[in-house]
Amino acid sequence: MSALEDGRVSKLRPLLPASCVLEQSAYSDAAASTVLAGRQAVRTLGDKLLVVVGPCAPHDSAATLEYAAKLAEVAKALSSDLVVLMRCCYAAPDASEWRGLVMDPELDGSLNINKGLRQMRELLVAVNALGLPVACEFVDTIVPQYLADLVSWAQVGHGSALLRVHRQLASGLSMPVGFEAPSPTAVAAGASAADAINDAARPHPFIGVSKQGVAGVVHTAGNKDCHAIVAGVARIDEACGQLRDARLPESTVVDCSTEADQGAAARHVAELVASGSTAASGVLLKSFLVSGTQPLAQARAVRAAAAVAAGGAAATAAAPLGLSVTEPCIDWSETHALLEALAAAARTRRARAANAAPPAASAAAAGPAAGAGASLFRESHAQLPTDNLRIRGVQALVPAACLQEELPHSGHVASLVRSTRALVRALVCDGGADGRLLVVAGPCCVHDVGATLQYAARLADAAKAFAGELVVLLRCCYAAPDSSEWRGGVMDPDLNGSLNINKGLAQTRELMQAVNQLGLPVACEFVDTIVPQYLADLVSWAQVGADRSRSRVCSELASGLSMPVGFEAPAGAAAAAVGAITLTARPHPFIGVSKEGVAGVVHTLGNKDCHAIVAGDGALADVCAQLRDAGLRGAAVVDCSARASDAVVAVSRVAANVAAGSMDVSGVLLKSNLEAGAQPAPAQDERPGAASGLKHGVSITEPCVGWEETYSVLEALAAAVKARRAATGDGAPAAGAAGAGGGTAGSAKKARRTR
Repeated sequence: MSALEDGRVSKLRPLLPASCVLEQSAYSDAAASTVLAGRQAVRTLGDKLLVVVGPCAPHDSAATLEYAAKLAEVAKALSSDLVVLMRCCYAAPDASEWRGLVMDPELDGSLNINKGLRQMRELLVAVNALGLPVACEFVDTIVPQYLADLVSWAQVGHGSALLRVHRQLASGLSMPVGFEAPSPTAVAAGASAADAINDAARPHPFIGVSKQGVAGVVHTAGNKDCHAIVAGVARIDEACGQLRDARLPESTVVDCSTEADQGAAARHVAELVASGSTAASGVLLKSFLVSGTQPLAQARAVRAAAAVAAGGAAATAAAPLGLSVTEPCIDWSETHALLEALAAAARTRRARAANAAPPAASAAAAGPAAGAGASLFRESHAQLPTDNLRIRGVQALVPAACLQEELPHSGHVASLVRSTRALVRALVCDGGADGRLLVVAGPCCVHDVGATLQYAARLADAAKAFAGELVVLLRCCYAAPDSSEWRGGVMDPDLNGSLNINKGLAQTRELMQAVNQLGLPVACEFVDTIVPQYLADLVSWAQVGADRSRSRVCSELASGLSMPVGFEAPAGAAAAAVGAITLTARPHPFIGVSKEGVAGVVHTLGNKDCHAIVAGDGALADVCAQLRDAGLRGAAVVDCSARASDAVVAVSRVAANVAAGSMDVSGVLLKSNLEAGAQPAPAQDERPGAASGLKHGVSITEPCVGWEETYSVLEALAAAVKARRAATGDGAPAAGAAGAGGGTAGSAKKARRTR
């Protein structure tokens, strides 16, 4: 493994290909019929209620199957009024010490993931064999290859619903998908479940893994069987308003498990349904045999006691079976009562509708006839009629090892990357070192390699001119913002929707090499777990955006990255960035891809070189205070490009703060290009020459400041650092110090040139 890119990866264990696990855990025609019938029942719900109920994350297969048998019996009895699915989630909540049945089937941190995949699949097969359809929350793009053919309904949680990668995944899933509405803070920023539903309905490409365990580009057909989930009854009206504005059906599934009293929340939904409202089409409940929760150590003791008893020796369990080890659940008795109440509510609503409508209208309101909507699906594999129904194909992806061999970095570049990482670590993580500021400047997303290299040459000269006060890196991001129609330089290098991803990977790697050759280090935002294998050895600093700071997958990735990483605090949620920094410092396993393009289990060492980013300086004091309370350095990098129109003003405030002697600011992010503003991206219609009409050096995603303003910003920040040194008595870095550069009046004059 290369120290430049795998310095924090302890090992990469092989992962059984999904095709092998599927072959070992085949299922009967009856189980396949259960899956298909479950999907059809959800899709054509009519006047019934959807109920997804079960453990938060099953840890005990025997107890889970005992619960499933009880639920199957009740589901059959209430099938005229309810469509009941068993919740079987393979991943534990992010806050849990345990990682879930797939990652840790032994509950002891041994991370026998191949066993976990087999065990989880066998559990889903057994539940379906009872005639009870399965529901699951997918939290990554790889595990679905092992389980999706057994799932009738999938959930995307509120944090994941904001992420483009999960919308892309949902667009290829063969079952209906519920997107949980983001938090009110995210909604205020313009994100909603309605956005996710519309996005998932369209075809998408994403980088994933085939059933043979090989990395590739997955092309989806789009999934129009998506709907909204809301956290609690209080948010139903808000979500329905957003759905109405998006011209989507005004009905939601209510997650009652987010309420302190799940039973009260479910009864509230039942009252709403009984009153005739169609705003609630179902509920989610976390339920198990026994109410409450237990510590993980106690569950291990129960399992050990059961193993002893199975061997014929007497043993006393430390706690009853069927008790959650993650989030609290309601018990079976209360679950049964709630199912009866919800069924009664559905019957009452149906009776109201029948009494209020003429006979013809009443018949129409009863919902689609059985079998309606089946034309939305097609069999893509004779042996797996429940899988890959919305996947158009998987395109071969060149392995990272091959691309790196074809485009190796030089010793000069390797030296620059190593020294810059060490310097950035000292500036933003360790204590401020010599008082310089980190500055990451560059386009929102690179679309024009020639213009970017022209910009990089100017920035390299400026970096030398201000090397005594600033450590300057070029922002070189391969993925466009989620709001952009264009997908970014890796996914769509030709800017026309043709998605020549292998070309995009090579072109982005060549660009990063060329920038490093100028003596200008590279910064990048990583948005998935696969592309870093192609580029990370050329990157000196990485960013995790505000939407992804809540994602455990991104923290796991960052824990194995070899460079310092900045986590941006979501608006009004500084604790999310602080939590991500703390989480990333620990070792983690995650399912990823090797440089040879084969799926495997990546084991990281943890990354303690992480820090916070704040959007604008308004939340700076709050973030720094929370960092100090967590025992971390109380300083943050300020993203001054949250609103391009205010970028220069935001930098001015930051500079004044620094000049006054504050050490709360450790750096600045600035979206910048040769020219100010932004222009529309070309039409994504796959026509050649799409970029021919674009203005040179102008962003096609988010607006940037122009070069003249950028240079003025660098001048102002350098002057602020000098003023801070004068105020605090700190001296400039010694000549020849790493990254000091050796700027002169001549280099400053050269850097200022715009032509």
